[in-house]
Amino acid sequence: MIKAFSKERLGGECFINLTAQGETLLYKDIVALTKGLLEEGHSVEIITNATVTKRLDEILSFPEELLTNLFFKCSYHYEQIKDKKIEGIYWSNVKKIKESPCSFTIELMPYDKIASSIPDLCERCKKMQVLYVMQQWEGMMQQMEKSFNKMSKDE
Repeated sequence: MIKAFSKERLGGECFINLTAQGETLLYKDIVALTKGLLEEGHSVEIITNATVTKRLDEILSFPEELLTNLFFKCSYHYEQIKDKKIEGIYWSNVKKIKESPCSFTIELMPYDKIASSIPDLCERCKKMQVLYVMQQWEGMMQQMEKSFNKMSKDE
């Protein structure tokens, strides 16, 4: 498969997003695919829920020169992670990524049901020192709430 993604065939280095139907790190060949794409000189983004420790550890063991071109988008499924009591695994894996040469973001899809949990979300993210992003998000949510309240009153 890596031959299909050669720089020659694609016309140069690319930014390649790896995502799956479900958890990307469960794909059986994700480690080899990621390494092959990085060795080819591409930048790679992996969308993950950051709970598959074994595969994550395998990827994070790549040489540093490969890891500098790797980006993780860590989906923060707040309610599910809390309910399944796997938050320790999630944050431990995020910490591993953070301490590696890789880049990463924590992605949270805001929706009404978790609006009351914003203070808790902010506290959890403060512990991982991703406060700046959460402060911006919290400010955005407060602004949206004000807008929606105003729209409701105007109706």
